[in-house]
Amino acid sequence: MRFRNRLALLDVRSDEFLNTLVQLGGYCTVRQAKRFGIANSDTRALAQLRAFEENGFLRRVAPYPVVYQATKSATRLGGADRRARRTHRPKTIVNRLLAVDFYLDACDWPAEFVFDHEMKITALTQRGCPLNAIPHRGGRPYLWEEFFLCVGDGGIAIALVDDQQRSPFSQSKRLAERFFPMLRFLPA
Repeated sequence: MRFRNRLALLDVRSDEFLNTLVQLGGYCTVRQAKRFGIANSDTRALAQLRAFEENGFLRRVAPYPVVYQATKSATRLGGADRRARRTHRPKTIVNRLLAVDFYLDACDWPAEFVFDHEMKITALTQRGCPLNAIPHRGGRPYLWEEFFLCVGDGGIAIALVDDQQRSPFSQSKRLAERFFPMLRFLPA
């Protein structure tokens, strides 16, 4: 079935689910899908995930039979980062699943997630941070790995999901080093 025809099968809730899933790294479990609100029971959530699989938006991950991954069709929905559909090592899959859990837990907070890379950059520059102070990779601003949350008082919270392969100290140190140059430009 052609992509255009499969796209017509999606409702708004399914489209939002798939786009958010891609932004979070592309992986979810049946329970996480249920928490996203695509169904009100594990059985129905599994049926919905299987429907996405049959239509080419998700695929099952072999080492984890209850884990689904976004496909190229899912990433095409929002023109999002293509990293979500690549094959990953099991440890990376676990970290991506932790990112989904973090997002689902944080949905109740008085904050709004910013997923779009350009919007993250704009949020920082509008608050007085020059582009050269924003963390870079390959000569360009790079903020793909971090979660940006716009909080109620107009501030920005930056979070990073714990990478199980690295020590908490080294991760915290790296995050602080990456964002330290911005601190002198942003309001306290």
